Amino acid sequence: MIKKINFLMALLIISIFLIGCTNEEKAELNSTEESEIQTSTKEENTVQSIEDNKKELLNKFKNKFPNAITYNDAMYDINKDNSKELLVIFDTPEKKVNIAFLTDNDVKGFSIGEGNGYSFDYIKDSLKFDESTNYFFITVHDELHKITVDYKITVETAEENKETNFIVESMNERKD
Repeated sequence: MIKKINFLMALLIISIFLIGCTNEEKAELNSTEESEIQTSTKEENTVQSIEDNKKELLNKFKNKFPNAITYNDAMYDINKDNSKELLVIFDTPEKKVNIAFLTDNDVKGFSIGEGNGYSFDYIKDSLKFDESTNYFFITVHDELHKITVDYKITVETAEENKETNFIVESMNERKD
């Protein structure tokens, strides 16, 4: 009888131990699943937030330049404030190859399409952004004069007043 009681006690202790391990593993699994769901939700919210912000900035752009023909628009963290800004390349009936930089508070822009007797067109998909240097690269072409020019554009934002400035440099000029 004592052997039977000892056997039942041992079986009970082992059962309790196994049930406890199973619950801990379940708790760990649930915690991992919850963490993955939260991470996924945060990423979805961030993507949605960027898309919503892009829509708002594009509306601001369209209000400022209602006749613009847009070639490229993209969101970048240009001024290194951990918030993405909108960069748009576009033509207007008055000027070709315009670049606009839009934040929640500001719209800045300039044109590189005309000057010195040239009339440049934007080369599709030539816009590149190097996050490590904060440089943009863009290529334009003048069909009449058979010339192509690569530009490097540096964006600088003053911390104290959030004013944005551009430095535009001609990097490479070649005849076709």
